[in-house]
Amino acid sequence: NGRNRGMIKRRLVHALAGLIVCSSACASAAGRPPSLVAPKLALSDLAGQPRYPSDFLGHVVLLEFFATWCEPCRTSLATYNEWQREHGDKGLVVIAVSLDEKGAPVAGFARRYAPDLLVLLDPDAIYASYLKVRTLPATYLFDRTGKLVSRHVGIAPASLRAEVVALVSGH
Repeated sequence: NGRNRGMIKRRLVHALAGLIVCSSACASAAGRPPSLVAPKLALSDLAGQPRYPSDFLGHVVLLEFFATWCEPCRTSLATYNEWQREHGDKGLVVIAVSLDEKGAPVAGFARRYAPDLLVLLDPDAIYASYLKVRTLPATYLFDRTGKLVSRHVGIAPASLRAEVVALVSGH
């Protein structure tokens, strides 16, 4: 709805100020597609532990930005949860990044729709701003080196599954 879109826009504007702070870390990515490893900032998991993008190098990473109020996000997270079960042993890591404000019921939402996924919190939309997330759900697929392979807005197309399978299979 309009209120939620306005909230995301306000948080993205605030996050731009945060990106100025990390501009030296982000400058190396200028002119190239975004990579999983920049900016060099941590997002907290649901237990409050910091997780760095570089922790996932060597894995195929599917990064899904969502919010608890986003109806299509429920469908996409349930789909990606199945993919994590199917391909996690082959090196797939699906990370669900919540753009909800602090205090939102993210843990309960994650237990219901994404029980097998790593859920990270980006309440100030710093990482979402870096990747230019403007609509939810937004999905980013990275290869094992952290290079962005594809991005999708809304419910991801069936072709994304083929991309994931090819990457985890080494093709």
